[in-house]
Amino acid sequence: MKQHLSVLGLFARSSLWKVMAVLVLMSGIEIFMFEKELQSALAAHAADVGFGFPQLERLLDRSAANVWFAIAFGVISLLLCLPGCEFRARSGYTLQRLSIGEISVFLWQLTYNIFVYF
Repeated sequence: MKQHLSVLGLFARSSLWKVMAVLVLMSGIEIFMFEKELQSALAAHAADVGFGFPQLERLLDRSAANVWFAIAFGVISLLLCLPGCEFRARSGYTLQRLSIGEISVFLWQLTYNIFVYF
């Protein structure tokens, strides 16, 4: 069982902090952009410009929250794919030394990736 937990730990160590950093950055950008749109809408409403205060959906649409989410989703997907590629670290050697099957490695990576996306 230690071998299987080592595989899970390998995937977690390779991307968990990076994924969390992307999520924090995405949240910060979305909050900033929404705050900017909200202040603009409040100023326009105070000056009686336009047709009243816009709906929440319109404010979210103008702040492009969906675009920032899509960018973060793509970056997280890229970060989750990188442990399978051996650019810098030779994780394949570690996995071979643990003597577990490729299917087990695949299932642990699948489990970790599902957890991260959830």
